[in-house]
Amino acid sequence: MRCFIALNLPSNLKDYLFDLQRKNKTKDAKINWVAKKNLHLTLKFLGEINEEKLEEIKKRLSSLKFKKMDVKLSSIGVFPDEIAPHILWVGLYPEADIIKLAQKIDEETLDLVAGEQQFVSHLTLGRIKTIQNKTNFKNFLKELKVDKIPCTLESFSLYKSTLSSQGPSYEELEHYSL
Repeated sequence: MRCFIALNLPSNLKDYLFDLQRKNKTKDAKINWVAKKNLHLTLKFLGEINEEKLEEIKKRLSSLKFKKMDVKLSSIGVFPDEIAPHILWVGLYPEADIIKLAQKIDEETLDLVAGEQQFVSHLTLGRIKTIQNKTNFKNFLKELKVDKIPCTLESFSLYKSTLSSQGPSYEELEHYSL
């Protein structure tokens, strides 16, 4: 099964991000927006894993101890770059504790699944499929602003991801409090 580990977002933050997506449509690009229920911050993508590895990962994650994190939304960005953007995202700050948690998870699971090449703390808002007018789209990105909404991240989860033509669906397999 295809799995990943992610920080869960409080409902007020999901509401704000969903509203941001709704209010900021552009005719200059086709963007597949992430569904409100699917908004999360991926700490580690595990890929395809079998039941045996899944049980070992659950056990290791349950032994992790980490504190809750107070963060705020920061700025909008794109991956891989503004020349050929594919992912529209928003950042969180401070991100030091998020990075530390991702590193801890990576260390705990490294012998079971491949490690991240480079972790970048971000919340994916949408996947950019096509851009009709690059100049207008760059202007759209410059004008896209987020409020510095504060929130507390209190948990992370192990998820199963199922891909379909309607987009991904996520099933929480295990929940871990911070």
